Amino acid sequence: MCTTLRKKRYNITQQGQILTWWALLLPLAVLLLWAALFYAIGSVRVMATAAAADLAAHAAAQQVAWDVYGRSHPLGDAAAVGARVFERNAPEGAQLHRITCVSLAPSGVRCVVEASVRLPMATPFGGVEVPIRAVGFLATGATREHQ
Repeated sequence: MCTTLRKKRYNITQQGQILTWWALLLPLAVLLLWAALFYAIGSVRVMATAAAADLAAHAAAQQVAWDVYGRSHPLGDAAAVGARVFERNAPEGAQLHRITCVSLAPSGVRCVVEASVRLPMATPFGGVEVPIRAVGFLATGATREHQ
């Protein structure tokens, strides 16, 4: 039995199908790759800003004075120390809004850092600002020498 290979004949409507397929698929693939790249860059910036805010909150919380009754009082330069730590560790585009330190009556000091990071080109209309809030605590009796 002899088999011969026949050349497949295409209709006039089938000849440009692959060109149309790639003309539709290539822009979608580029758009998906672009979106994945900006999502990854945005995630890194948000996580780096959150880490810098956490470091600043804990550094500010360590600036504390204890009175003779065992109560803690944040020192006046606690916010300045936290701001210096944030500025050293924050990525490009991160902004520090506020640092507040409060004495908690029986248990120590709480410092709250409020910051934000702007993600460029997240939408067609411009960047998106992501708010970040970090809290640092210092327990009673724990000072910088004991850590």
